[in-house]
Amino acid sequence: MLFQRAAVSTLLTLFAVHVCAYQAAPGTACTGVGSACGGSFNGFCAPDLFCGDNGAICTSDSQCYDNCGSDGICGGPGASCSSTSPFSHGQAPITCNTPASTCNTSAGVCVLSASGGTRRRSEEQLPFGPTDCRRQSDKLCVSNGRAECIDVTSDFGNCGDCGFDCGETEGADTVECVEGICMVAQCRMGWTQIGNECLRG
Repeated sequence: MLFQRAAVSTLLTLFAVHVCAYQAAPGTACTGVGSACGGSFNGFCAPDLFCGDNGAICTSDSQCYDNCGSDGICGGPGASCSSTSPFSHGQAPITCNTPASTCNTSAGVCVLSASGGTRRRSEEQLPFGPTDCRRQSDKLCVSNGRAECIDVTSDFGNCGDCGFDCGETEGADTVECVEGICMVAQCRMGWTQIGNECLRG
């Protein structure tokens, strides 16, 4: 009787270890993105070629290594999460399908990233807008990532060159851009106009 109890106890321990190991194991490798995964797992192949990983299509949490989002993607918006770290096998925290989604840890759910998963243009890349100007008086000026053809002979904020703002003329009260030069018409109180300059006193 004692031997039978020991044998049953050993079997239960082995079963528990096997189940825990299975639950902690990462997804099974697969070969075709979107294809159904075989075996006991009823999920689909993710972009990283593992069954049920983030980015795989899903209809329930049971088909994901983490959780199924409202968009039918593992780790998509609406899926539960507890980490902003990128997904990796063996990672304990529940994560989102990056870079399209990110974890709002205060709400505990995945939300769409500000960039929507697309890479924004950097300063080294071409800005939005025109790449050349037709008029000789125009110059291609870039501000906040957007290019614009500006007549630098008369533009108050780009007088003579991009970013040269007549409003920053020291001591000037009234100033305008004439032929690419900030011309002072009147100085502020306490300033004296000498030529095209305002001097204090």
